Amino acid sequence: MPAKRNRIVIGIGRGAAWPAPARAARRRSRAGRVFGFIAIILVVVVVGIAGGGYFWWQHYKSQPGYSLALLVDAAQRDDRKSMDQLLDIDKITASFVAEARQRTGGSYSPAIAALMPSQIEQLAARLTPRVKQTIHDQLPAEIQRLSAPAAGKPFALIAIAVPYFSSVKQDGNSAQAIAKINNEQISLTMHQGASGQWQIVAIEDDRLAGIIADTVRKGLSPTGSQMQDLVPRPGKPVILQ
Repeated sequence: MPAKRNRIVIGIGRGAAWPAPARAARRRSRAGRVFGFIAIILVVVVVGIAGGGYFWWQHYKSQPGYSLALLVDAAQRDDRKSMDQLLDIDKITASFVAEARQRTGGSYSPAIAALMPSQIEQLAARLTPRVKQTIHDQLPAEIQRLSAPAAGKPFALIAIAVPYFSSVKQDGNSAQAIAKINNEQISLTMHQGASGQWQIVAIEDDRLAGIIADTVRKGLSPTGSQMQDLVPRPGKPVILQ
């Protein structure tokens, strides 16, 4: 009896089907490549944003707006030492003395008109220390009052918010900043020193100017020693020291 032969059947047409585990592994491999590509793109984007933010921050630190943020932060922390580094009290005082001369007026005008220009300068020189002390005492409190919305805020947030609350126009190493807060406006003149630090050298603030003007008026009081020494009297020569 002839032996029975085994036949091998090879399927043709659609091709052999992949086993289920192999198909799953292939899909996972494709998904892994897609996710890997997406991850690389995300890393590049994050690194780009971080790098751009770093360079922007470094550039911003050299701008007058950054010094304004430092001033606001120092005022809210009542850090007088840091504020003194950002405020040129001598130049601010000189600016206020010049402005206060225009605000004294009133009953003192005739007495002031009787003085010679050199006597007015001498009087201003005598008043300057008092004005300087007033500015030193009152200015930090005024800045703290104006910047009250920044109380308790982190410095980074203050620095980012400064451009939205102030308009800064820079011209070389000088800048003019106008801040509008709570329906009040304050104008600041700034100057960049050799170290790169921006300082406030002049301030236009109606409330503070009124305080300074009151100080000058007290110094110009007819009963004050300044006027007694400087205002000419009949039969008495004026002695300039």
